[in-house]
Amino acid sequence: MARIVGRTKGWLWWFAGLFCSALFGGRIARADVPPPPYGVEPRPAYGISSRPRTGPVEDPVIRGRAEVLVECFQKPVEAVEPPKEKADEIAKREKELATAAADAERLAKEGKGDEARTANEKRLAAFRALSEAGPEALGTLRERAGDEKAPASEKTQCGQVIARIEAVARAPVADKLKGLGWTAARVVNERLQQARNETREAESREQEAKRRLDGAADDAKSEAKTEHDRALEALEKARGTQTLLAGLYAHVSAGAVAPVAPVQPPVFRPPVDESKYGARPRPVAKYGVRR
Repeated sequence: MARIVGRTKGWLWWFAGLFCSALFGGRIARADVPPPPYGVEPRPAYGISSRPRTGPVEDPVIRGRAEVLVECFQKPVEAVEPPKEKADEIAKREKELATAAADAERLAKEGKGDEARTANEKRLAAFRALSEAGPEALGTLRERAGDEKAPASEKTQCGQVIARIEAVARAPVADKLKGLGWTAARVVNERLQQARNETREAESREQEAKRRLDGAADDAKSEAKTEHDRALEALEKARGTQTLLAGLYAHVSAGAVAPVAPVQPPVFRPPVDESKYGARPRPVAKYGVRR
């Protein structure tokens, strides 16, 4: 009796499998066949479109020009040696700028508004004079900005004038890049993304060097400090490059619109005879609406 029951269970499972294959086999076969379009492009499976996608085509000549101009834009602005008379005037203006900035800050804290405004006007006059001097003033300004003994306010003012002079010197290159259109904007964006990745890597190296410096022994402090200073200098350089390219991208991408890709005609598939796959043809009424 036990053998009969066991055999009966086996036969029952066999009949259940046969019934399921007969019931769902047709649906599985139909799933492998694309549905008839009925004059309408079928919905793509899993988000993959059957229509070919083509983006705007870049001109390799324009891209090469843009890459060269970006390289020129990133180069540091070289200082020009001024004549003796102009060098003395630049040094004088630089001292006036530092003195006026310190006086304006001190008088503002003391509550002397009129005197602070007068000192600020002197600061702006010296700022404009140094900016008009152009690359001839870069040597003196960079020397004062890098002087460790100089006051912080003087370093800040010198840095602002240096940034202004360098921006004016780089403006013609930036205008040429903007004239190249969306291709130049794409090139600058690629360089900007690369600079951001380099900045993140430099930040990681600086943090690692700082941890080593904090945990270093007394005999290894000097070497760890040197390594941390190098990492900090590399980080400042990477951040400067990122800031420079971010400003360039904002200037170049303003109004740069990529051309619209040509529209491809829809892909129509011929009707498929589903009866040969063991599936019953599905009746479809007009306009693709099932009956």
